[in-house]
Amino acid sequence: MWTLQALAVGVMLAGVQYFATYTLGSLAAVTPLFAGLIGPLVLVVPLWTRLSRRFGAKTAQWCASLLFTGGALLLALTPVAGPAVGYGAVAVIGVAYAGLQLLPLTMLADTLAADAIRTGRQRAATFTGLWTAAETLAFALGAGVFALVLAVTGFRSSDAEHRVARPEAALTGISLGMGLLPAVLATASLWFLRRYREDPSGAVPAVPEQAAPQQEARALRAD
Repeated sequence: MWTLQALAVGVMLAGVQYFATYTLGSLAAVTPLFAGLIGPLVLVVPLWTRLSRRFGAKTAQWCASLLFTGGALLLALTPVAGPAVGYGAVAVIGVAYAGLQLLPLTMLADTLAADAIRTGRQRAATFTGLWTAAETLAFALGAGVFALVLAVTGFRSSDAEHRVARPEAALTGISLGMGLLPAVLATASLWFLRRYREDPSGAVPAVPEQAAPQQEARALRAD
């Protein structure tokens, strides 16, 4: 789930400079765009924490994922709706991104606890190693995926000496790469989120019933 969402964020971050220059019409717009994306992290993380404690990490993750998807779709409408919508969409995405940074790590910690109960082994290093590798790969691929979108839509770079006329499809590709593609990736990640099971209290992922005798046996050995 998080690998797809990290890829969505990576694609979006790769397109910020292009989106600011060609969609918003100002390279200086990069600064407020990044501020809108990163700024809410400190402010709303406590809110996501409270939501997770009250309703469970899975429910909170659903909310953050859907909010991110909605913000990304809104961002894709910027060429039609205007720059104000673009800035507002980035602020919405920033609020969602705070949850996406916090909640998957909470779910990872719960998964490690459930795995230790089920198997009796401590495999945190294996899980976190796989997590870090997948996350790093997803962020690295983000720039390549966005570059592929530019290539497919006919975008050509220019410099101060050589101004290149860009087809309308290339400008549309920037908006779709910044908004629609991340929304599609985030939506696809929800299939994996749906398969994540919590116990009734929402504390840790559910442990299969057949693991109960193993847990009791290990507890007796520990005593």
